[in-house]
Amino acid sequence: FFFQAEDGIRDFCLSRGLGDVYKRQLNELQAQNQQLKEQAQLITDLQEEITDLRELIIQEDEQKQSLEQNHQSEIDNLKSQFNILEAQFCLLYTSDAADDLHCVDLGG
Repeated sequence: FFFQAEDGIRDFCLSRGLGDVYKRQLNELQAQNQQLKEQAQLITDLQEEITDLRELIIQEDEQKQSLEQNHQSEIDNLKSQFNILEAQFCLLYTSDAADDLHCVDLGG
């Protein structure tokens, strides 16, 4: 079999039999199959990482809610203590004379 080049010069080219073609196709298919297996493994690994991250997010949300509840309890406790202290130090005027500066000795 001769190959005719554009410039008219013929080069001798051995024909590759069908066996070589099939071998080449088989090698290409095996390489593609290996690539698909590697990609499938990467996808599986990523799915596992996503699942792990979702679990971490759920745990962090639960911890956050617990802390918020604890802080709210502390705030309510402090408000209650403040109200008790405020009630103890409340000044009460029982006389109209206390409003009149001429009738009350202000210590001066």
